[in-house]
Amino acid sequence: MMRAFLLALSSRPALGRAVDRMPLGRSLVRRFVAGARLADGLDVIRRLNARGLDTALTYLGENVRSLPAARAAADVYVEALAAIARDGLRCTPSLKLTQLGLDLGDEVCVANLRRVLEGAQAMRTLVWIDMEQSAYTERTLAIWERLRRDFPRVGCVIQAYLRRSESDIPRV
Repeated sequence: MMRAFLLALSSRPALGRAVDRMPLGRSLVRRFVAGARLADGLDVIRRLNARGLDTALTYLGENVRSLPAARAAADVYVEALAAIARDGLRCTPSLKLTQLGLDLGDEVCVANLRRVLEGAQAMRTLVWIDMEQSAYTERTLAIWERLRRDFPRVGCVIQAYLRRSESDIPRV
């Protein structure tokens, strides 16, 4: 149930803002979401690193509907990578391709992902591509396969609960 709630928040910014204004909603979400700004996430990463934990960072907001929104999401990841490298944080960015424009076309997504991966490569940082709904599985894997030749520090998540996942494992 919490997973469905967090997924709804990630794809409906207005809903996320409304929940964040309610004390009960804010306390439930804060367990899983570090904050609304990159600086909030970086602060949490610093604290977790200080406790000896490695981290992953995801900027919520999948299924973007415009080119500027997709480009802005890529910009946030590029900025996050620079901060991770600058501060020596142990953190792996994890992103969703629909946030980088997959619904607007594969080439839009590839161009935005390429910018993120160029930043990661320069900083010698791994980037994970999260898997989304099953309707995106094949396109996600195809884009990952296409870019991993140029960017060996990109990984792709396989969802264990899909029937096809066992046959996808050899691809990754």
